[in-house]
Amino acid sequence: MKVINSLESLKDSDPDRYSRCSFQLDAMSIRRQISYDAHTGRMFGFVDIGSGDDNSTEEAKEALVFMLVGIQGYWKIPIAYFLTNTLTAAAQKELVILTLQELEDRGFEVIAVTMDGHASNMAMCQLLGGSLNVQDPRPYFTLPDSERQIFIIIDPCHVLKLFRNTFASYGDLYSDTGVVSWSHITELHALQETSGLRAGNKLSSKHIGFHSQKMKVSLAAQTLSNSVAKALRMAHEIGYQQFDGVLPTVELLEVVDRLFDILNSRNPRAKGYKAPISHHNCHRVMEFLATCRDKLLTLQTMDLKFLHDTKRYQSDSLCILSRLSCCY
Repeated sequence: MKVINSLESLKDSDPDRYSRCSFQLDAMSIRRQISYDAHTGRMFGFVDIGSGDDNSTEEAKEALVFMLVGIQGYWKIPIAYFLTNTLTAAAQKELVILTLQELEDRGFEVIAVTMDGHASNMAMCQLLGGSLNVQDPRPYFTLPDSERQIFIIIDPCHVLKLFRNTFASYGDLYSDTGVVSWSHITELHALQETSGLRAGNKLSSKHIGFHSQKMKVSLAAQTLSNSVAKALRMAHEIGYQQFDGVLPTVELLEVVDRLFDILNSRNPRAKGYKAPISHHNCHRVMEFLATCRDKLLTLQTMDLKFLHDTKRYQSDSLCILSRLSCCY
């Protein structure tokens, strides 16, 4: 509350910079430990969601953190955290609504809520009244007694990791142009290792055996990159037999790389696909996003089942990317 009070004072002195903001939430793992504070005479480390109930005997293993980020000014600050063990989507929704309403009452204009693609967050979006369903996208919700839309943004970095995880897990997928295979990426790594040459990419054993480092965005971005796509295309053109039929894989990597650049644009002066969406490039970007959506929705497993009809679609699937494409 003290943080919000301080922000409110700043907003009153400079409303253009501090009134409009984005709301971000994330759950992070913490070490389980019960400790005693001699100054207050209290035990800490138990579940605490701010309800005033000091009788909890359940150890906290996560901290759900809320943060505000300025839209028209360069500032960001955490405003609340909740010590949890397991938090349902309904409970998380109530915490988000209470915080957003408090901010609304104090004159802050929250434009969007940003989160990762965890299943609990997807369920919370449904409870809030939004929808990331590819058939009926509604990437926004409204607060009770309010008509102003608050938009839902899924963190592209987390989605890219989901893409990589699912692609590696299935191994082979059917696209609209042929078979997309994770083995092409592993074969490229093997070829570079045996030849001692690297074809302008950063592929290493860490990128192939990523399972112990799933949280590193850089590994996913460097694996599913345009440089890897170019190396695969070059190996195919040279005539390596293990890269026969690699073009569908190349096409998918190129699409995902460009889509990630669009969704992760951060520099207002960037060029090409990394440039932020503006009235100058809006038409071109929208056309490309429609192409991404159509291509991702054609992906099928090897038993000819559309990927967006599988169980993995709900939490850990390639088609979360198609959800983002549809929402723009």
